[in-house]
Amino acid sequence: MNTQTTAQTFAPYAHAEHRARTLARLARDRAAFPASPAAQGALAEIARKLDAVAEAFATEEPAVIGPIDVLFALLDAEDIAARMPELRDTGFGPGFTDLLMTIFGRPADRILPTPVHPTTAQLARQETDIRARLTTALTALADTRHPDLTTAYITAILTLRRKLARIARVTGH
Repeated sequence: MNTQTTAQTFAPYAHAEHRARTLARLARDRAAFPASPAAQGALAEIARKLDAVAEAFATEEPAVIGPIDVLFALLDAEDIAARMPELRDTGFGPGFTDLLMTIFGRPADRILPTPVHPTTAQLARQETDIRARLTTALTALADTRHPDLTTAYITAILTLRRKLARIARVTGH
């Protein structure tokens, strides 16, 4: 990272860079285990888009970053996620880019998948618990600039999204 930090806090663009690099690393990590070569390729492409976003934040002065270029890279990554339903099982389903879109003032309202309302009591309890934990992790992420906590919260958020996707798959959604 090119930006200096003090007291383990990030300047806004350094924080955005860290979020993008964390998401890119997680996409590469999860590309090693998905069910299909197509999902592996999609995650690798998402990682490349996120690397480009991180690089823009690392190498450009905040006043000259082309937010349109960053926005287009994020929209491309989101489009890849939307076209590949299998990516939901990795946490990188539609809405994952909200973890970075907040940079542009966009609320992170799509990161929480649509409720599936399972028909069994056990799955309903699991969904409720996971949604509560996901909401807590999202709130904690919004409140921190600490690099280690940021990484931990993003990892937890993607894992919880993956668990919700499994419940949706089991219930036929």
